[in-house]
Amino acid sequence: VLINQDLPDTTVVAAFIGNGNGSETFGQAGLASNVSALALALAPLVNANGEFGTYGTDGAYAIAAINNSYEPLTAQAWYYEATSVGTAYWAQADLSMSGILAGIQYTGIDLGTSSSAMAAMLGYEMKDTFTAKLAYSQVGDDYAAGFNTATAAGTAQSKLYTEAWWMYGQVTAAEASAINVTVEAPVEGIVDLGLYMTMVDHAAANSDLTEITLTASKSFGPLDTSLALINVDTDGSDSVNYVQAYLTVNF
Repeated sequence: VLINQDLPDTTVVAAFIGNGNGSETFGQAGLASNVSALALALAPLVNANGEFGTYGTDGAYAIAAINNSYEPLTAQAWYYEATSVGTAYWAQADLSMSGILAGIQYTGIDLGTSSSAMAAMLGYEMKDTFTAKLAYSQVGDDYAAGFNTATAAGTAQSKLYTEAWWMYGQVTAAEASAINVTVEAPVEGIVDLGLYMTMVDHAAANSDLTEITLTASKSFGPLDTSLALINVDTDGSDSVNYVQAYLTVNF
């Protein structure tokens, strides 16, 4: 990653990933057709004969520019390209002025078939008292998989304003329209409270989602603690409750 801040009020980012491990096919080049199943299983992790023959040829690239020449406004644009996989772009502008919060996002991806998503946010912040935000997003219907970003472990968390607290992949599904309400309020000297509600309208029947999360957080010196109570209600299924606890040590 290279980051440059020579331009006034501007940050330029360039990033490159030459190879990776996990569930992709990097490192398969050069393997004989009669190698063992074990060798094939290890191929994504280690290149044949320890060579980096695919380094760069299957890489991923990103470039970005972030600007806040007008201090209350931060604008950013990102472009991504993964060789032999696809391209994507992301544009976003956020305004914070006199307690008023506003933002807009537009993003697109092309994996042979293109898809796009947009989101908007409006809110108000009263310092040391509360922050309230309302957001809306809409995903196009051109690509059956929507705007989901899949990993080996499942669907990844998106940066859309409407993203759910726990049920990732819902707001980025094809034709999904979502509304998110966020309210955060610190109780001075006691605890920081948060209420997050995401409602997703899917094109498919009996798949709409409502997720409500209540959080309580407090720091004890270098230790950050947080408790989350989550209710997930999907049409056609029983409501499910989750309790999560987070402990983070800063050092």
